[in-house]
Formats: sequence, structure tokens, C-alpha cells
Amino acid sequence: MRTRFPEYNQVFPDILSWAHRTENYMLTTIITAAITSIITGLITFALQERKLKMELRTEFMAEQVARTLLENKKWKKRSFAEIKKRLGGFEDDELRKILVRSGAVKFVDSEGKELWGLLSRNYDDLYAPNKTLHLTAVPLALHSGR
Repeated sequence: MRTRFPEYNQVFPDILSWAHRTENYMLTTIITAAITSIITGLITFALQERKLKMELRTEFMAEQVARTLLENKKWKKRSFAEIKKRLGGFEDDELRKILVRSGAVKFVDSEGKELWGLLSRNYDDLYAPNKTLHLTAVPLALHSGR
């Protein structure tokens, strides 16, 4: 690297050479750090995305199983205990949330037994005067007009 002042180049040639090398090393370091951070970020993103998809798949499959159980033509409603037997691995409240997301509503019979049925199959029972009913949640599909 040469400057406009030749006498400066003669007096400090080693310093100028060192400054030029240091500038190249700094640029190389910055580029290496940027590439490393981009690659690390992409790998982290891919791993987190894969983990999230697996978790959501488990949740979605549980909702699908719950819906299939409640769509059985033999029963309009099923007891919570029976559903829990068929769909294990979840805490009670977590299973109730899965049931609500699958489109189910909660009923309580005269003995105090917790029953669950699909809203689409039990819509008439929601407003029956003789029945005790506890509606835990209305699926979002009703609010969105679908």
C-alpha cells in the first residue's frame, strides 16, 4: 500500500504493510463471522421448525382421534372416562382442550357424569329444557361463520 507521500513510505514501510495486512484480516474475520452466524441461524430455524411440526402433528392427530371417536354412529355422546381410555397420554384438562378443539361440547347427565359430544351432532340437546348442560367452549368455526 503506497501513499501520496513517498518519504512516509520509506520511513514506515513495515507499519504500512502491517496496516494493510490487518485490514485484510479484519475483513476476512467479519465475512467469516457473518457467514457462520447465517448458517447457524438457518440450522437453528430448521431444527425449531421441525420440532414445532412434530408437536403440532401430535396435537392435530389427537384432535382427529377425538373427533373420530365422537363421530361413531352408535353414540351421540361419550363419557369422559371412555374417551380418556381410548385417547391416553394426556392430563384431564389437556384432553378437555383437545375435545373442544375437535368441535365437542360438554354435557353432564342426571348422575353428574361428564359426557362429551360433537356440537354438530348434539345441537338440539343444547337447548333442551330438561337436560343439565355445561358448555365449556364454542368452537371457533361458529364465530367465523363457517
